[in-house]
Amino acid sequence: MKRREFLRSLAAASTVAATNLSGAPSSAEVHSGAPLTPPGLPNLDELAGNWISGAAIENRPAISNFHGSLQSTQNVLAVECFTVPPLAQGSEFAELSLDGEKIAAQQFRWYPYQVLRRAQVKGLEVLTKIRMPFEEAGVLFSIEIANPEEERRTTQLTVGLEAMVRRYTQTWEWDTPRPEKKDLTDFGTRIAGAMPGGALLVSDSRSDSYVAFAFCQDPDDLSAERRAATWSIQLEGRSKFRLEFAMAAGIESDEVLKRIFGWKENFALVWEEAHERWRGRFEAAFIVGNDHFSGNLPTLVTDDLKVRKLYYASIMSLLCLERTNLGPRYPRVFVTASPRWATSLVYFWDAVMFATVWALLDPIEMRKQLILFLESDIHSCYAIDFCSMHPVGPWYSANDYAIFRLVSTYVSVNRDWAFLDWKLSSGQTVFAALEGIALHWRTLTRPRGLLANYGGPGDNLETVPSYKGYVPSWNAANVWMLRSMAELKRKRGETNEADQLVAQADELVKEVLGLYVDGKGFWTCQMDDGSKVEVRNCIDFITTIDTMRRDLGPRRIAEMIAFVRRELWTKDWLRALSLSDHEAGIATRADHGSTGSYDAWPALTVEAFFRVGREGEALDRLRNLEPAIEEGALGQAHYVATEHLPVRKAVSFGQDYFEGCSGAFAEVIIRTFFGFAPELDDNWKWLPPRNPEMHGRLNNLRFAGKKATSQ
Repeated sequence: MKRREFLRSLAAASTVAATNLSGAPSSAEVHSGAPLTPPGLPNLDELAGNWISGAAIENRPAISNFHGSLQSTQNVLAVECFTVPPLAQGSEFAELSLDGEKIAAQQFRWYPYQVLRRAQVKGLEVLTKIRMPFEEAGVLFSIEIANPEEERRTTQLTVGLEAMVRRYTQTWEWDTPRPEKKDLTDFGTRIAGAMPGGALLVSDSRSDSYVAFAFCQDPDDLSAERRAATWSIQLEGRSKFRLEFAMAAGIESDEVLKRIFGWKENFALVWEEAHERWRGRFEAAFIVGNDHFSGNLPTLVTDDLKVRKLYYASIMSLLCLERTNLGPRYPRVFVTASPRWATSLVYFWDAVMFATVWALLDPIEMRKQLILFLESDIHSCYAIDFCSMHPVGPWYSANDYAIFRLVSTYVSVNRDWAFLDWKLSSGQTVFAALEGIALHWRTLTRPRGLLANYGGPGDNLETVPSYKGYVPSWNAANVWMLRSMAELKRKRGETNEADQLVAQADELVKEVLGLYVDGKGFWTCQMDDGSKVEVRNCIDFITTIDTMRRDLGPRRIAEMIAFVRRELWTKDWLRALSLSDHEAGIATRADHGSTGSYDAWPALTVEAFFRVGREGEALDRLRNLEPAIEEGALGQAHYVATEHLPVRKAVSFGQDYFEGCSGAFAEVIIRTFFGFAPELDDNWKWLPPRNPEMHGRLNNLRFAGKKATSQ
């Protein structure tokens, strides 16, 4: 699509997915004259990160184009983890050298649609930019070499082109399959087309995979044998040299070459579209009647600049995980992570972190994927691979709660009560499947008592060895599921069954409260022998307040708040595990350990504070989290304050640049500070909470497929 046609298409009015009160969402409500840019919406550059020193960065900037993603490396130009399913890259390519010396980036800056790097070397200034062509398998490179002095300079610029990209047809798991250094000999290289003006074509002998490079400025030497392109350049005093080139990948050589020569011919257009169409996708998420998503998100209008930036950065970070190329059955999928791990997987637990956002933005696709989840064996896996459509395991103990929460949120936001009667492939209704999920914990109880055993560390938080057995969080979640199921049964006139579920929930509450450490504010895990081990973490705080708030009582709540203030909150972030915990020295992984936090936990902790009457403090804590987006997109985890940064994106022990939990900030702002948290209640009305310190409003908020207004 040409740029003019693309911009014209953005302005066209289209159909919005409405939800009728007694059935599934449908494309029914037409809105004409919808604004191209809703008032108050930031542009993408407002959401860019700051320039960050290479010495301070651990998780280097990554970008996505809705088909795949890649990550920058320490080199000023090179990329790694280029992944556009079914293609995945090993090692790195496009290393830049000057006069034979590889150049390390001294500074990085992230944008949603590009990564900038710069360095000063041998008296020259180097600035590089990389983008991905919109929804295509490829990379666009721009290099600018500046001579700031009066004296003329001569230098040799070389780009390494060892591109190991392989096609994988098996089930993808957390570890994205990639070729390794030992596989380099599997990749052959040749010149395609007449020189000058030809392309370098790399082919894989073990899969149908081809990579081509083409250069807008012909190299002085393009060597298939050395897998490199070289330019000898002369820079007059105070002048610049610019080099632009592209890489394309695919499974058919002719198609890849056609694409790469087209990009070379129209480089400026393709380069600009990478930005413009990314911007169009971001704006579409907020436009009522947009032509992409089946719903829309509300725009936040507020003079609270920190909350505003966190809200839009949260949504933008989530959009970095949208994939539109994983199959026609599911045209829009939010994968859990990228570009390094889980690049085609959707984890049930991670998806619940943005459940309300998903239900508002794309109810039709959410409904379809919930059916897929309900038809899967959720007690033997933790995710679905959307490349192969196979489940990936092992089991996560959070699965029952996550699926129940996703379904109930979808139904509550869209008032799609008919979904509960939808028949799954097994012949079972969604309602019956939900009941099975709500009661599954009964198969995990000990001979005496109601507490369920949720397995070992690998089934729970992974990094905390003592978080196992009869854990507080998921047993508290069972209380909530029993009561929620009772509400649904009562709606259907099954009052006796509803009363029985409520009675059992009340009994289970007593046993869950038996895991609490009186006077301390934290909880214990019970082992098979009846012993209890203290675990000072945030997940029990978040989950028990979310699911058993009215059962805790003011004394316990005050103690829990004091514990979080004392041992978990830092100035700009949160520790998932207290430094005073006996496992703190072992559990150092940033997402659930003592060095930092999974990016959803600070937002959900803010929400918990709000829910128990600490609204002012909750807002202050939320504002204090804004430094987390100075480095770039929200992702899997951040460390607490380091020597270089107030909060830093983590990578060690498998933390990825993008992660679905980044949507939790927008989720919490909508649900908490603006009160939009629909329940399984026919008479629920939107009553935004009063908070004199929070000035703002949500525009174009949709409830049950119609514009919502507060009561």
